[in-house]
Amino acid sequence: MDTPSTASILIVDDDPIGREFLTDILTAAGYDCQTRSGGLDALQYLHHTTPDLILLDVMMPDMDGFEVCQRIRSMPHLTEIPIILITALSDRESRIRGLEAGADDFLSKPIDLTELRVRVRNIARLNRYRQLIEERSKFTWMAEHAEAGYLVLTADDTITYANALACKYLGLEKGDPRLYHTPFNVLVAKRYSQEPRDAWTTWPTPTTDAMNRLLVLPETTVSRAQWLQVQTLPLMATGDYLVHLHDVSEVMNMQQDILGFHAMITHKLRTPLVGVLGSLEVMQYTLGNVSDPAVSEMLHVALESANRLHQDVQNVLSYLNRTSLPQQGRTFRLGELPALVADVARNLYIEQPRVQLPIELVDVTVSLTGYTVEVIVHELLQNARKFHPQQMPHITITVQHSANNSVTIQVGDDGKRLSLSQLEHATMLYYQGEKSLTGEVPGMGLGLPTITSLLWSAGGGFQIANREPGPGVLVTLSVPIAKVVDETPDLEDLNALFQKYLEGRA
Repeated sequence: MDTPSTASILIVDDDPIGREFLTDILTAAGYDCQTRSGGLDALQYLHHTTPDLILLDVMMPDMDGFEVCQRIRSMPHLTEIPIILITALSDRESRIRGLEAGADDFLSKPIDLTELRVRVRNIARLNRYRQLIEERSKFTWMAEHAEAGYLVLTADDTITYANALACKYLGLEKGDPRLYHTPFNVLVAKRYSQEPRDAWTTWPTPTTDAMNRLLVLPETTVSRAQWLQVQTLPLMATGDYLVHLHDVSEVMNMQQDILGFHAMITHKLRTPLVGVLGSLEVMQYTLGNVSDPAVSEMLHVALESANRLHQDVQNVLSYLNRTSLPQQGRTFRLGELPALVADVARNLYIEQPRVQLPIELVDVTVSLTGYTVEVIVHELLQNARKFHPQQMPHITITVQHSANNSVTIQVGDDGKRLSLSQLEHATMLYYQGEKSLTGEVPGMGLGLPTITSLLWSAGGGFQIANREPGPGVLVTLSVPIAKVVDETPDLEDLNALFQKYLEGRA
């Protein structure tokens, strides 16, 4: 029998033998049966319970089945519940009266067992389909009025439903055949950058809390980047997936605006710290040779703590400024990369990295500002120094042309290898990959999140892995090549337009 065993049936009959007979037959068939001995008892039970089917005897002493059926239909939550009347009356008038009272079907006494099973099965199945349609209608109504995109996907990534907002995010009309014949992953890949890449390798299985899936539409000269957070929920009953698309662009843009405000008050934090540091350095210079070792030690601790606080404040403020940097069409010429790398390495007091830049890429420009490239290089070189045993890494930077009109920049060092957990969490804000015995490590864990957000906003990508063979790590950056816009009108086009103008006047 294809009816779920959870289907519940209420049997209403004043005859205990009749109740027991029906209960035994239907329980053996996989139904959950409840019984009541009269109409009033049944109505009281139905005030707080909604069965899937009601078997109602017509001939009862306190209230006949016709009246019970009529009262059931007057209860708002029971208007659609199937009711089968069991009656010894076979005349046409009795059946019409039953239909007018709201009955869906009839069983005649004596009851034929095969007929009982078939009618109950068919009525229960129809009711199940009715409930499914009703629930789907409720879901559709809620989804169409929701302030988020909703889709239903099959296990093979085929879309079976998409609300209006989801269609808008995909750039398709509701009735577009591509919506239902193209895998979701293929549709979004044409429009968005799927970040982080590792989180999408298991699509559509839900991710862990540490791996949020994002769809990023890079910013342009006229609009800021669009960010969609993507979540999936397995639908156990069907094996499908419910997909929730939440536009977090406003939140992220608001956050960046807040960060911009923070940048405006940066000097209010830096200025007093610089004064404290300067005063302590002067005191150390003038009082460093005092005879009291306790005073000398306290001065040393104060200066060291002030330096650490200054560095932490610098890192936080630097992150606040960098993540709000707009790209908006400004570009960077790759031929300037070697000099920029050398300058950053010199400021970090590390050996100048080896830069491998093919001659054909020297004049290529990428969709990042010069300052953004400097930020990225500084953070990567600083991390390489931090995770090197002697803080003197040997770094190689390789630039290559890659597919999809972009370039790949790989930064490899010979420092420590990272654990799987460190690699997975490397781009999480304030995550620090290594702690010293004191529980601290220089820096705030802001470097890689800065790089990631800047690259994603520009339509690029970020990956980090251990070098094979080691030691050290290899960071791979994907950066889009800037589009060249020729604003000089073509003379032939101008001549053609002018000719049409003359023809129009003639």
